Amino acid sequence: MKKVFKYRVSYQNVVCLQLPKGAQVIYFDAQNGMPYIWALIDTEMLTDLEDRCFLLSFTGLAIEVDKPISHVGSCQFQGDAWHLFEVKS
Repeated sequence: MKKVFKYRVSYQNVVCLQLPKGAQVIYFDAQNGMPYIWALIDTEMLTDLEDRCFLLSFTGLAIEVDKPISHVGSCQFQGDAWHLFEVKS
């Protein structure tokens, strides 16, 4: 069975989350002043986890990471634009 789960992304330069294997990140936004991703997961994979790393940046900040990145999404919150990238291994 597939379900959508929500995960909080911290303000660190690069943050790694343990997500079920095959999780598909479908949305990024702020909720109650905190950044979150929503991911579609297979509930049969809840115990089969893998590290997925993300970088949260703001418009105009340098993005300093030595691995390829892919854009997950952007959102606006209190006048700032946040941009979330997945760091590929």
